Amino acid sequence: MFLTTLIVVYGEKLKKYIVLFRDQASVMNTIVRAKSLAISTYGQAGAQKTPCGYGVHFDADGTYILFKEQAVALDCSDKDNKYTPGNPEELVQSFEIDTKALQFKNLGATDIIFIPPNPDVVMNPKLAAPNTSVSIVLGVKDDSKNVTIKVNTFGQVSTQ
Repeated sequence: MFLTTLIVVYGEKLKKYIVLFRDQASVMNTIVRAKSLAISTYGQAGAQKTPCGYGVHFDADGTYILFKEQAVALDCSDKDNKYTPGNPEELVQSFEIDTKALQFKNLGATDIIFIPPNPDVVMNPKLAAPNTSVSIVLGVKDDSKNVTIKVNTFGQVSTQ
């Protein structure tokens, strides 16, 4: 009886940890995908203009959105470097972490944007110091287990 209870308790915790690592990989993949799209940005047939960059927008409710930065000017001089929810042209794909088990415990930035062709990295809100990184902390609800995804101003994506 005791062994069965022990397995059930640890089994539930293990499930949450597996969900945590799965969603960590998904968030990291989305950030790397935005960077890759920015590096390979080109005009598409029938499109009026080329995107000014690609990024990921994070909401505290557990959603994160892959978006393309759009501007009115063809030279992107009027881009706002953030996701604009009212502009359907910006949405590429929307994702959600498993909010039953997880939550964003700390969002160092709401938007991380990669501007082609280098890609340059812009984070909103802007970082206080240059050459630093922003952390996105994903964690299990009601538990101290967290994972941290870091993106620095050079575009390197890492995890802890």
